[in-house]
Amino acid sequence: MNSEVYIKSMCGRYALNASASQVIEQFQLVAEEELRNSNRRYEKEVYPTKIEEVVARINNSNILESKPWGVSKLPINGVPLKDQVNVATIEKLVTSPLWSKALKKHRLLIPATSYFEWKEVEKYTNEKYEIFSSSQEIFAMAGLNIIYEDSDKKINDCFVIITTEANDKLKSIHHRQPGIIKKENYLSWLKNETINPKELIHQFDCNEMDYDLIGSKSKTKKQKNPSNQPTLFDLDKNS
Repeated sequence: MNSEVYIKSMCGRYALNASASQVIEQFQLVAEEELRNSNRRYEKEVYPTKIEEVVARINNSNILESKPWGVSKLPINGVPLKDQVNVATIEKLVTSPLWSKALKKHRLLIPATSYFEWKEVEKYTNEKYEIFSSSQEIFAMAGLNIIYEDSDKKINDCFVIITTEANDKLKSIHHRQPGIIKKENYLSWLKNETINPKELIHQFDCNEMDYDLIGSKSKTKKQKNPSNQPTLFDLDKNS
């Protein structure tokens, strides 16, 4: 498998702080009456490996499906990738066999109200920022449903988030940001019949988003990779 796609980008955390009815209305979901009338509320910080609700289009209807976030134990030239892959960069959507296949037929919407980034301010100190829509509304990150056989010969069904270059407002925090699908393009993004879906991926404009500093944390010195397994940094360096 081509290794050029696996680039470390965007620290992986996001949040969905909304009621079930808000999510149903925003994405025009087909939902059981019990869920529609429930007091259920999504208030959580989502991290890689966690099983989360994503929006897919099945049998001409938008529905919620639960899938783990991130590709793990991905075989690269017969060796399992050491790190989990949580994002797909927009620059490699067409050239990567793994991403391009999903882009054609397995696109998802990832509901969110904010996401988080960490900025290195000193060698071992990071600041944590929460980034959100200026309108305080739910937004949809562009996602891909990845179905693959891992190094243990197990079939996995998961999702990754597509990232783009950061806008001028965010560049001082991180060089990447999630790709956004505008509400008017939800259906086009999800439908298999759509030609050139990559063109629907939108970068949050500077006036469409805002952020807050919510904390800082010191970190210990990173250890070198003790094995000969490929890492995301190694693969990126050789691309």
